[in-house]
Amino acid sequence: MKTRLRIALPKLEQVVQTTPVAFALFERGGRLLSSGEQALASLAHGTGADWVEVILHPDDAVVATVHVPPVRAAQLEAAISACVEPLALSNVEDLCIAYGPRDNEGKVDVVWADRQALLRVWQLLERSGLKVQRIAPLAQALPGDDDNPGRPLALPVDARWQITLPGWSLARAKWRPHSPVRQWRSTLYWGLAAVLVWVAGLQLYASQLKNEMDGLRYQATSEVQNAFPQISVVLDPLRQAQNERDALLRATGTAVQSDFIPLGLDVAALLEQHDIQLEALRYQDNGLTLVLVENPGAQAGFDSLQATAQQHGLILSRDDLEGKDTWRFTREQADKGER
Repeated sequence: MKTRLRIALPKLEQVVQTTPVAFALFERGGRLLSSGEQALASLAHGTGADWVEVILHPDDAVVATVHVPPVRAAQLEAAISACVEPLALSNVEDLCIAYGPRDNEGKVDVVWADRQALLRVWQLLERSGLKVQRIAPLAQALPGDDDNPGRPLALPVDARWQITLPGWSLARAKWRPHSPVRQWRSTLYWGLAAVLVWVAGLQLYASQLKNEMDGLRYQATSEVQNAFPQISVVLDPLRQAQNERDALLRATGTAVQSDFIPLGLDVAALLEQHDIQLEALRYQDNGLTLVLVENPGAQAGFDSLQATAQQHGLILSRDDLEGKDTWRFTREQADKGER
């Protein structure tokens, strides 16, 4: 701590960022550097203090001593709250309560203030750039022999401004307000962390899929080359294997699916549910071409038949050659092989 700023607040209900407050700035050894009145909004920039102590107006805090029975450390705060509630005549949930150590006789010094009012002003101080380390009632900031303990700190600075505060105060960590910058940074950090975890997960999943695909592709390539040694380069294992199979079937006189008879039978089975009249039919390049007699309802028939054909592994396309309505059926595999 290089410099210490002590601020004397008016009543909490009166404090806004433009409220002028009395202050005294001390160096580490206690020498007074400056004092005066300044608005909260500019006080942090005007003093540059790295340690801030806030003294409350005597009407805004109550100081008392309570007797607390021996309890475990984890239960001490609950025991003190139970002692304070009948004294404060209000719900302890509406108060900020701070306390010192329990002495050998069970005595504990406590101080409390209205929670909503105190935290509102603390938030104003933080927004003004004042990083508060102590918030104390006036009674703790006065010498024991002070002849007017109800009189707030006032200028000019005298000995009442220089009493050392206890090591505990109402500025407890659990109530410290978060500045908008800290909240924004915290949100940003967590958001970035979530994105990084998500991206890392996607990359890991993509890597696993790639390894699986590479393994399957290598296995398929090996199987095709084992079955058809004459294939020196395998680019599309499934397509090349089907082409080689069809070539073998044709060499033995066995029809393949894209040959005329199997293809014609499948097309005939599709057409028997539709009122379609043929003018001509021809088979060429693994495809069956139908030239239809002019029929105004052919378009509706084509749309429904095209979807049905696809379900059976057939591709139905339409053309208008020499003014004739022409439909062409091909096998999906044969059509892809030609392309």
